[in-house]
Amino acid sequence: RSMWWCRLREAVLRIVEGSYLKAVRNIALRQFCSDLLVGRPGITLDCPSLTALLDPIACNIALDNAITNAVRHGCAENQELRLKVEVSNHGSSTTLSFTLINRAKAKKPPLSYWSASDTEAAR
Repeated sequence: RSMWWCRLREAVLRIVEGSYLKAVRNIALRQFCSDLLVGRPGITLDCPSLTALLDPIACNIALDNAITNAVRHGCAENQELRLKVEVSNHGSSTTLSFTLINRAKAKKPPLSYWSASDTEAAR
């Protein structure tokens, strides 16, 4: 996993500097997601056994970030993380959806609403 993370880090740097070239290819979804979850026990995978055209590095960056945030900010006592992958057809196009479901941290204070008018500059 550490060698893969080095490749992802290099890709993030290329994305930030604007030199990343996407590499879309056929990927076996279940294997891709299983590889993503290696070393992360307790995450349930709900994924069809299909192939899809996607950029595995860009997808991995986004999903790794989402999973890290879910683990970091979710309910530590009872994490019930689930990665769900859905494929839906719309005539001549197909949509691929990755959904990460987790439990909220029970003791976390509720979000407060904020607007630009609340700042000192607006007064």
